[in-house]
Amino acid sequence: RMESVVFLDRDGTINEEVNYLHRREDLRILPAVTEGLRLLSEAGFLLILITNQAGIGRGYYSVRDCIELNDFLAAELQKGGARLSAGYYCPNHPTHGIGEWKRACLCRKPEAGLFYQAEWEMLSEKLREDCLFGLSEREREEAERELPPDKGGGESGSLLQSGLRLPEALLSELKKRNETLSELRSWLSHCYMIGDKRIDMEAGHRFGVCSILLSTGYGAEEEKKAKPGDYDYFSKDMKEAAEWILKRERRDSLRS
Repeated sequence: RMESVVFLDRDGTINEEVNYLHRREDLRILPAVTEGLRLLSEAGFLLILITNQAGIGRGYYSVRDCIELNDFLAAELQKGGARLSAGYYCPNHPTHGIGEWKRACLCRKPEAGLFYQAEWEMLSEKLREDCLFGLSEREREEAERELPPDKGGGESGSLLQSGLRLPEALLSELKKRNETLSELRSWLSHCYMIGDKRIDMEAGHRFGVCSILLSTGYGAEEEKKAKPGDYDYFSKDMKEAAEWILKRERRDSLRS
């Protein structure tokens, strides 16, 4: 059984919004974040970072800067009992990226590519093999050529971190299986996305999870612009969001 996940935006959601944050001395964790994430950790949720980092693509800081900042953030949260399990970042920007980073991609929110990358790395070996088997022979050869020999990602400090590595055909196969396999549909029904922007909500919905908009960061402004269905719950802070998730999970448990 796959563990339930809370996917988390970073800037404006976990820490104060700082333009192109990459220095640890500029990191300020928002009030109620550590407590809220601790509640989720203690309840058994995996906490996974999903963050657009176009500052890499614009040349403002490096991939290494991003990884080290995420490591530092994870260490600070861990002091309060909140454990980040992994971090996934998109360095691209379709118009302002430089060199290889100037491109439209499937990992920049509101696209859901990074969610699928995280899912791929959590799947059992059998489910991963089944996904590859669902591809054509050409697509399977392409996927096996592009995927790393392990589950993907890279280690830096204690936090597994990765960009998108899955070929488009494999993303499509994962999407199809999420929509049709009862075990994956059930897993998604107990997973969540928390962020401060509508693109976070859209990415979560594209992946198939309940999405919670926080009032922190850009959230209060974004809520005023939102249309019905853009988000599933609006929360003043991370602790309230965590309590809402746990209440929802208890209610679902009583129904089953």
